[in-house]
Amino acid sequence: MKFQDQFTISCNDNNRDALLSIEQEKYWAQGILGNMQLLQQRSNQIYERSRREMDKLYHIMSLKDSDAIRTNNARLAKIAEYQQESNVDLRQFAWDARQDARLMKFLAEVTMIFLPITAVSTTFSMGFFALDSSSTAVLPFSSIRYIWIFLLLAGSVSMGTWIAWWQRWKELKRDDLRFRERARRRGLEAVKAAEKEADNDPEEVG
Repeated sequence: MKFQDQFTISCNDNNRDALLSIEQEKYWAQGILGNMQLLQQRSNQIYERSRREMDKLYHIMSLKDSDAIRTNNARLAKIAEYQQESNVDLRQFAWDARQDARLMKFLAEVTMIFLPITAVSTTFSMGFFALDSSSTAVLPFSSIRYIWIFLLLAGSVSMGTWIAWWQRWKELKRDDLRFRERARRRGLEAVKAAEKEADNDPEEVG
């Protein structure tokens, strides 16, 4: 009976020690959980602070980007204004050049009309010809009825000059048309090549 009491007392002591260790481990686990909760709260606070700082940074970057966009838009507007002014000046220059070209063309036409006549008149005014019968020239004209010779020569020279100019103008126009046709074909070939390259890009990516 005494042995049984001692065994019971020993078991009770062991149970008490086990319960105490369990309670200690429970308190230790609760402490760890509390520390983990504190760490989680601290992590959440750090995360929220970082998120606010990132939002501020993004906001500052967006403001800088918007300022840069506004600056670029202002520069583009200024460039467009300068371009418009340049276009106005170019149109004025083109108009002036067109007027000058018209004047030069008119002067060239007048010159083509009167220059052959002047050349023939100068030829008849030399000492080789004379209009009075008392002159010692090689070919004296005794009457105004021979004026048709002058008109015939002057008209022939003028007509020959105009025909030569017309032929040359047609050749230049044909050359210009051929040049424009070649330029148009090259442009079409460039467009087709660009379209073909654009069609081949998705296949290369795939």
